[in-house]
Amino acid sequence: MAGPTRGPFEPPVPTPQTELKQPPKRPKWCLTEHLLTTYGYEFQTATQHPFLEAAAKGELPKDVLSRWLANDRLYIHSYIRAAGKLLSTIDLPQKIPAPKQDGSEPEPEQWETQLVDWLIEALGAVRREERMFIEVAERYGLKIDLTSPAATAKSVTTSTSTSVEHHLHAPAANVLTIPDDQKLPGLLQISELFSTIIPAPIPIAPARGLVVAVSADKSSPDNPPSTPDADQTAKASESEKDKQSQPDDKDEPEEQPVHPPPALPWLEGALTFYGTELAYLAAWSYAKSLQNKYSAGAASRSAGTQGQESSSSNSAPGALDNYTTPPHTFTTTTPVTSPAPSREALSSFSSPHVSIQPFQPPPPPNSASGDRSAPGTQDADGGALRNEFIPNWSSVEFALFVNRLGRIIDGAVSELLEAAGGEGPVANAAKGAILRRVEGRWKSLMVAEASFWPEV
Repeated sequence: MAGPTRGPFEPPVPTPQTELKQPPKRPKWCLTEHLLTTYGYEFQTATQHPFLEAAAKGELPKDVLSRWLANDRLYIHSYIRAAGKLLSTIDLPQKIPAPKQDGSEPEPEQWETQLVDWLIEALGAVRREERMFIEVAERYGLKIDLTSPAATAKSVTTSTSTSVEHHLHAPAANVLTIPDDQKLPGLLQISELFSTIIPAPIPIAPARGLVVAVSADKSSPDNPPSTPDADQTAKASESEKDKQSQPDDKDEPEEQPVHPPPALPWLEGALTFYGTELAYLAAWSYAKSLQNKYSAGAASRSAGTQGQESSSSNSAPGALDNYTTPPHTFTTTTPVTSPAPSREALSSFSSPHVSIQPFQPPPPPNSASGDRSAPGTQDADGGALRNEFIPNWSSVEFALFVNRLGRIIDGAVSELLEAAGGEGPVANAAKGAILRRVEGRWKSLMVAEASFWPEV
């Protein structure tokens, strides 16, 4: 359902770029926070679902989990294509950052450069995750291959809805496809959003103004149409001949003028990735917090202290347990009325060089020997979620990775508004233009995320 970069992640290797001397300042207005506040209901619906509650309790049947994982794997494919499209449109700065002077901080990289680095890291992460899906599914007996022989070979498509020309003449038995009834509604909706991740250019109206269609016939019962006399007919005929004798210069199609690219042309795409990743992180952190609660309750009952919170839970807290709301881009106590920050302050957190280590899965539970004491062995899925997936999808490292993209988005928007004066009519107009571009897409994304969870 959500963005595939969510895991698997290992703690990043500490570098000068990842070690903060002080937290970045909070801009006056955060776009990501505005979207989360304005569409709070949609976000909650997308991140708190009975599917997640059943996952936390260990009550998800293998067939339900298998279907969801299979759809999530197909979603990774859409994610990869969308990232490629967005990368192909980003203009990297030609100017080299100024070198570090004695006693001064180096010039931060441009937002576009940071976004490119984030997307490249995300692509590597989702490929590792897809391999993890396949490996964990094999160990826990989960069937995530939804393909079946195509009924005919006349209209064959892959899971990406891309025509496969070389399969058109292949025997039907050799052509595999995924039935539409196996695809979750959320997969189709988010794939559509990913396919439109690059907004189409907006045509400019002709310079002479808008053309309004008006009927040329002005006759009415009181004013019947007049009959042209002979002189009028002759003049019309000569005029038509003159037009025909002139060279036709309209054979070649005219290029329709378009608006210049909007400010931050990558904004819609970056917010799509941020929204899907944040929803995934919040959803599985919600499941992790429920899992901790259920585990603490079971431990209390077994110890004869029912109703008291256990202080020695074996499960690590979820990445969002300390947040009353999903983590906004900036978690700092800086007053909202502080001046708009500089790029240096905003980008000090973001490291485009965080090293994500390959996922190392824990050893599988010893279910073959009948050991029922291993964590998760009594879960309906055999412990795949408890031992493998939930710890990765609710990790602090994943939260930092998602927040890094949020900081890029909010930092770029804040810089844009600051250039427009920070406050006043010009800045308000710029803010309104940004919201018109992204609010509808954000809401549609949250609705699609909610539709990605299977019914349980």
